Amino acid sequence: MLKHRRLFFLLAIVAVSCVAVREGVQYKEPFRGRWWNYYDRGRWLLDQESWADAEQDLRVALGGRSKDQFWPRTYGLHFLPEYFPHRELGIVLYHQERLSEAISELDTSWSQQPSARAAYYLDEVRAKLIESSNADATPPEIEIISPKSASPVAAIKTELVGVVRDDTFVKGITIDGSPYLVEVSAKEIPFSHAITLLPGDNEIEMVAEDLTGKRTTRVVRIESDVDGPAMSFDAPVEVPGSVTGVAFDPAGVASVRIAGKPASLSAEEAGLVKFSVDLARADLTPPLQYESGDSYGNITRGRLPLDTLVLSSLPPQFVFASRNPAVAQVSDGVQALILGGEVLALSTSTSKDGSVATPEIDFENLRDGQRYLKDNVHVRLDIYAPNPIREAVLKGSPLRPIRGRKTLHITRNIPLDVGENQISASATDVEGLVGEKSVTIERDETKVEELESKLNIAIPGIVWQGNIPARGDELEVMRSRFSRELDKLDRFGKVLDRDDLGLILDEQELNLLLVDKKKRLVQGEIKTADVMFIGRARRDPEIIEIVMQAFSTETGIEIASADVAGRANDTDELEQRIRKLAQLIEQEFPRVQGGISLVKDPKTFVATLGKADRVKQSMKYVVYRYGEEIINPITNESQGRDTDIVCEALIRSVAENASTAETSEEALGGNTIERGHFVVTK
Repeated sequence: MLKHRRLFFLLAIVAVSCVAVREGVQYKEPFRGRWWNYYDRGRWLLDQESWADAEQDLRVALGGRSKDQFWPRTYGLHFLPEYFPHRELGIVLYHQERLSEAISELDTSWSQQPSARAAYYLDEVRAKLIESSNADATPPEIEIISPKSASPVAAIKTELVGVVRDDTFVKGITIDGSPYLVEVSAKEIPFSHAITLLPGDNEIEMVAEDLTGKRTTRVVRIESDVDGPAMSFDAPVEVPGSVTGVAFDPAGVASVRIAGKPASLSAEEAGLVKFSVDLARADLTPPLQYESGDSYGNITRGRLPLDTLVLSSLPPQFVFASRNPAVAQVSDGVQALILGGEVLALSTSTSKDGSVATPEIDFENLRDGQRYLKDNVHVRLDIYAPNPIREAVLKGSPLRPIRGRKTLHITRNIPLDVGENQISASATDVEGLVGEKSVTIERDETKVEELESKLNIAIPGIVWQGNIPARGDELEVMRSRFSRELDKLDRFGKVLDRDDLGLILDEQELNLLLVDKKKRLVQGEIKTADVMFIGRARRDPEIIEIVMQAFSTETGIEIASADVAGRANDTDELEQRIRKLAQLIEQEFPRVQGGISLVKDPKTFVATLGKADRVKQSMKYVVYRYGEEIINPITNESQGRDTDIVCEALIRSVAENASTAETSEEALGGNTIERGHFVVTK
């Protein structure tokens, strides 16, 4: 033990006497021979490209403290923003072409505390080693775990899950044109990426690249089945009586019900069945509807396309005279047969088979101007054509007509964007006659989705650190670009930079905000936001490193951080770094929903979200309840439910699958928190 101490002090004496001037530039920080002094001077020497001297200082620093980490304590209540001697030593060794040693140090740094700077140089060292040894023989391989290509997805959204492998190291993955965030190269990288699908066949292009630039491109084909079975009724449809027709679905028709009665099914060819059901007078309880389901649970619903609905029997003593029974117009398309003052039957023009000049299309449950409070709608579509229908399209995606039939009734689940949605349909028959129709409906945001219920953030500035000065106005470019990138994301509410705040802090004031929790709590101008972002940026001879930290304005606690590192020799490269930084920050603030499982007191509750959902202390919840379901009086269908905001609450503690949050009398505003209410991260 004594021998090691003597060695440490010997190294310290040697290091104190090492070069403190490099090409006329002098290290000016106070030097007291502590491990953090050696680390700081080692980084300074690295920036001066004095590799041997930097190595010496960094090894002395490691002798005093050997773990890479953020915010190590130096003495008393003093902390360093970061301490990464293994990483910096690895970078110094990389520049000296001592690649095997560099790998060891950089791997150690990554295992102790991952950082973008370590990841960048790990990739650089690995690429050089692979190139020198000709070790890279094959391009990456892409394995798709789910969804399986042979099985359609009965949804409009799915997760593309798989793994990319390489004989050396996978560097990057692109899915459907968007880069998948890879922290550091690895021989095997699993991925999970949310995909929005169009009905029918979808082609998702994946590109995987290794460290030497070898690429693999794979097209993943996913079929989205969100259509109920296609239905076509034999005409005329008269009840009481036998209702017949055919239904088709590639997944298989599981059931057909008409007026609530199950129909008998007779299989024809693949996916096609004939159906038949006898309806007696006792079955004719309005509204007369049909319903057909496939094996994936997709449902087609609609009104029975009647030609004649008999309401009563002809009195047996009635004998027709020379005059005809009276026919009266009841409403548009509906006529009544009246005999002896009694309504015997209603004749409707709902079934148009053979009676139309060109294909006609009806959105059975949609009308122009309808407003929805949900993110999808089941469109019920009726098509009538003078000749068998050859093809049909709904919102740009093909439907499945039934060969040889002049009618088509089908239901498709369609996603809605917030705002105006135009839904168009077209049909072409075998003679080339075309029919088209479109409706425009609105998708409104619920109160939980509105900006007021999303996280408000403030960006007072970015601190420039290190010894290499910023290039021109790149610090301002970083700040303004980061603000714009966050503003473009749907995740956040108000994004306030220092101009919006009317608050311009100099570098010293920003540094104090970074290291002093009390300072963060007294910045009244920033308290208009929920979270405050402060960045740190510095250059070395090769790359730029940007670290962004997020602090609660209510508690002063750091909630999250993200960092990027890479070349930024022009504005485009710098903006690429900032764009990735904004994406990483968005991932640190997931918008997740849960419920309230326990109310401890009027202002404290337990929610079902926890660490597994990436919820953290000092994040905020919006507590809400659902309002009544809105039913359209014409179509009798749900248009969704709005949400009522109960209050906001601050998360005080987080367990693996639960969290405790607290609100205030002011936030409650007379409302009451109840078990069964819902929460969403603000």
